[in-house]
Amino acid sequence: MKYKVHRFDLKMDTDKDRLEEFLNSLEGEIVSIVPNVKPTFQMMGATAKVTFLFIVEKVKWSLCESWLIILVSIRRSFGKTIVVATTRGNVPIPGAETIHLGLNCYKYPEENK
Repeated sequence: MKYKVHRFDLKMDTDKDRLEEFLNSLEGEIVSIVPNVKPTFQMMGATAKVTFLFIVEKVKWSLCESWLIILVSIRRSFGKTIVVATTRGNVPIPGAETIHLGLNCYKYPEENK
């Protein structure tokens, strides 16, 4: 098992359903959700708001003889570049640590209509 970190940008008052849909679409086990808390100052005083979440997910892959088997969900997207799945850099393959994997799955944004 490896871990994948997703960045989920959100507006706390409007993105509850979108966050719920994203979490339910994850294939792996959710290990942790880390909020990015940004202090803000208003006329009434100081407050804070969450601007994005880091969501840590266990991903599924296995090594079978000389084959690397990876399960990647391509049903979701996140971020401005519409990255669907990524290892976020080159990572060693468990059981074959001399081999590294760098995986990026993305799609082009739809044209504005």
